[in-house]
Amino acid sequence: MDNLPGMAYRCRYDPHWTMLFVSQGCARLTGYEPEDLINNRVASYASLMDDGDSERIVAEVQAALDKDESFSLEYALTRQDGSRIWVWERGRGVEEEDGSVVLEGIVLDISDRKTLENELEELATRDPLTELFNRREMSRVLEEELERARRYQRPMAVLWVDFDHFKDVNDTFGHAAGDSVLRSISRLLLGSVRSVDTIGRFGGEEFVIVLPEMDLEEARETAERLRRRVADEPQPLGNGQTVPLTISVGIAVYPDHGQTASALCAAADTAMYLAKERGRNCVAMAHLHDRVHNQ
Repeated sequence: MDNLPGMAYRCRYDPHWTMLFVSQGCARLTGYEPEDLINNRVASYASLMDDGDSERIVAEVQAALDKDESFSLEYALTRQDGSRIWVWERGRGVEEEDGSVVLEGIVLDISDRKTLENELEELATRDPLTELFNRREMSRVLEEELERARRYQRPMAVLWVDFDHFKDVNDTFGHAAGDSVLRSISRLLLGSVRSVDTIGRFGGEEFVIVLPEMDLEEARETAERLRRRVADEPQPLGNGQTVPLTISVGIAVYPDHGQTASALCAAADTAMYLAKERGRNCVAMAHLHDRVHNQ
């Protein structure tokens, strides 16, 4: 059994997960020698788990025991040296002669798999060029923030940002230079908003910014500040040269310009095109009768 991967165990079904037996794999997995965990001599196995996971783990194990089934768990462990690993545990309940229940199973280190899963999850939500959220993830964030705004009856703003004459950058300097500009402005925008705000790339040179707890005037001021920052800072082409660039921004605010995510996006997008029509390098509020500001 000591040659098995991970750690085989037999423990009491109690709050400490008191170990009655653990294989030599315990040392590789946890940093503790088997005798350190047996009968909680140095540490209990439960003390290695995150406090926030304990309730969930107990509930899942109990549900399996009630059905006389084996259980499979994933959770984080803190090793003796303070490092954290992810483990997968497979076990089952065994009834003793006195009627008590003990647990038997094996625990494997799955940290590499969890790291890969996290990387894949990150790739699924991020735009590979700018590392901002992609359209799909931004749509999820927008729905989430909109639901929060509805629940607490608070305002929320959406900015629709489009680069002016960006095609000219690609046509004149090449797509690699265009990519450099996209990355640079992404960093500039990200560093110019609050930590609670979210920026995503919807595609091409269109970006969407979600601003929780922002009313009409605050959203207008934020959009103006972003417009000025971009206009005042030439963007690097990646070859030592820079190019001036401006943006047009459309603003829509919940609940004034829409009650749903699709309505807000449509209103902000329409306002952005209004800014384009008014000469670009502008900020425009949703609804045609609102003024366009480019001071």
